[in-house]
Amino acid sequence: MYGSWMGYGTWTWTVFLWAAIAFVLGVGLTALWFWAKNSNFSIKWWEWTLGLLGFFLISWTLQNIMGSAFEEVERTNGAFLLVLGLPGLILLIIPVQTAWRRMRSGA
Repeated sequence: MYGSWMGYGTWTWTVFLWAAIAFVLGVGLTALWFWAKNSNFSIKWWEWTLGLLGFFLISWTLQNIMGSAFEEVERTNGAFLLVLGLPGLILLIIPVQTAWRRMRSGA
């Protein structure tokens, strides 16, 4: 059904991995939202947007690296990390830094 290069064990492992990532992300975002609400700390809408976009790029990078490993083309991993992973990391750092600085300054 998925081709001869992707066996049954590989398919179930990747489905479990993405289900675990989705679960951890859901629990983490819920905990962050409750913490921000209870401590009267505001997270701006654009910080949520940049953070989710950064997480999307990081997960896309992980998916591309796993796909190239399954297809035995590991030479492309560096390009995936540079083109998708680095901007995703930057987009994750920006909202964390701005929220931390706003919290530190008391504004």
